Amino acid sequence: MCTRNPDVLGLCHMTPEAGRAWVARARGDNRTLDRELAAQEAAAAVRAPKLEDVLSHNHSRPETPAPTE
Repeated sequence: MCTRNPDVLGLCHMTPEAGRAWVARARGDNRTLDRELAAQEAAAAVRAPKLEDVLSHNHSRPETPAPTE
């Protein structure tokens, strides 16, 4: 998601659900934001959210190995 929306900071540290809400908020897309928040609230009613439900780290591209000296 972060590579498709480089102007929206922080996406590579969010889960897809949190990222969709963040992009909608950044774009001022209130309909999408309302739908995403409603879906997240419904999911939270079934199972209490955990930190892992919001934070992750994924750049949608293969990692480059660190250079060796």
